[in-house]
Amino acid sequence: MFSKSKFLFLWLAIAIVMTLVATGSALAETPPGGFQSVFIPGAFFYDGGEEGIFRWNEQSDWQAVSGTSFKGAQAIQINTATSDNGKNYFLISAQAVTICESSRLNFVHKISLGDPKNKCSVEMSANGGSSWTTLAVYTASITDWSFETIDLSAYAGQSVLLRLNYYQYNYYSSWTIDDIRITPHIDSTELLPLSSSYTNTSVIPVYLPVASPAAVLEMRFSQDEGATWSASQPYAVNFTLTLTGEDGLKNLQAQVKNSNEEWETPLLSSITLDQTVPTNPTAVAGYESEAKKNPLTSSGWGNASN
Repeated sequence: MFSKSKFLFLWLAIAIVMTLVATGSALAETPPGGFQSVFIPGAFFYDGGEEGIFRWNEQSDWQAVSGTSFKGAQAIQINTATSDNGKNYFLISAQAVTICESSRLNFVHKISLGDPKNKCSVEMSANGGSSWTTLAVYTASITDWSFETIDLSAYAGQSVLLRLNYYQYNYYSSWTIDDIRITPHIDSTELLPLSSSYTNTSVIPVYLPVASPAAVLEMRFSQDEGATWSASQPYAVNFTLTLTGEDGLKNLQAQVKNSNEEWETPLLSSITLDQTVPTNPTAVAGYESEAKKNPLTSSGWGNASN
């Protein structure tokens, strides 16, 4: 029989184990580096895998990888070398975004298909994921980085989810995607920069995803490197921000207040406001090479004739 001291010891040991398990579960839900979020002016949605894949749900076999990115240090990839056949592998945006009537989905990708019946699909849902519409299907390998642009005007004013869907019929494949963005469309004939780093209007969309939206109460913004802040407002993943002052580089900061009523470390970003069309867009320093790569979707000045 147990003595009283042994019983108390056993009870204490069980309590410690239960505490560790509970703590471990809580820690497992906390993204690396603590409170995780990004601040993207000029876009309704953006991801290049630089902060991992916390902006997505159902991440089985999807991951952020280094050494194979188009831009930055990482890209998003599914590599099914050890995956099951006859199965779909989904990656779904964690938070719905509301888009405008002129929005476009842009991304760059490479595909290596091990079987002609394998396929990669880009899909969208306007009802919280109850049903999905296929926007594009890729059934052949793409060895070099390829730019894609998809018109989202049919979803104007709607709250949508984005889904990447890889179906493996047989034999492993890989799909690598980078620089995924949903932005207002800028007509290329206007010779305006086609990137979330630039805007030709002072009223811009902003994308502010967080890993745990339920833990965020409010948000605020600064356009003078933190010297002054806007009035706080309820947190939202998508909203509009009016840039102040003259054309030029805008160094912006965003800050969110957590459920403990504490303001988190400010998030830094920048965007260039340029409301004047250049007279010779291909002569703008630093933009010619990108514009020639893909004048309709890459970062930089250019149009289809350049």
